[in-house]
Amino acid sequence: YHSPPISKTTKAVKLAGYSVIPTAIDFETIFYGAVKVFYKNALILSATALICMLPSIADSIYRVAEIELDAIPQILLNLVQIYLSIGQARLAIRICRGQTATFSTVFSGSDKFLPVILFTFLAYIALTLGILLLVLPAVLLLLYLWPSYFLIVDDHADVIDSLSMAKDICTPNVLTTFLLGLTSIAILIGGLLICGVGVIPATGFVSVLWAVSYLAMSGQISFE
Repeated sequence: YHSPPISKTTKAVKLAGYSVIPTAIDFETIFYGAVKVFYKNALILSATALICMLPSIADSIYRVAEIELDAIPQILLNLVQIYLSIGQARLAIRICRGQTATFSTVFSGSDKFLPVILFTFLAYIALTLGILLLVLPAVLLLLYLWPSYFLIVDDHADVIDSLSMAKDICTPNVLTTFLLGLTSIAILIGGLLICGVGVIPATGFVSVLWAVSYLAMSGQISFE
């Protein structure tokens, strides 16, 4: 796949050198595209996944040791997790675009740290309210607004603008998004079943699966 040509008659939002054009795309195309990307970059994606899992691993070790963390250490672990996740998303996006990506990319999220924290806070409140309202609103939020995170990290929109852009991207791709969600859960569970070690490459694959989904659904890459 490659970055698609832009028609003069196509309505687009052009930022950071790429145009965001909501594009309908099927699940199979995205999945096999992600498989190809992961196959070529399995080592760096898996290593990045391991780095990003370190805060969760540390938290699990404390729990197994029955050491209860105070509020401040727990908050710090969560903040580190958010920071590393920004870099993981950026690395996956760059790899999918065919750009140069190194381990240093994982630590490049400082410029989007505060916007992502704000987005995470708003998403947490919205999902909590959605769950209280019999779950369905929460599911709809996940189906329609997940690209917001990538739009913020990829420097295409601020927190507020990303919400409407995400809705436009996902409107023609609701079923595809639903299938991607189920597939991601199945892959992560499968990774856990392989003595727990398999969750590392599984997490790396899931990261690139959603990066491919974001780029394809927003018209930034096309498949041949």
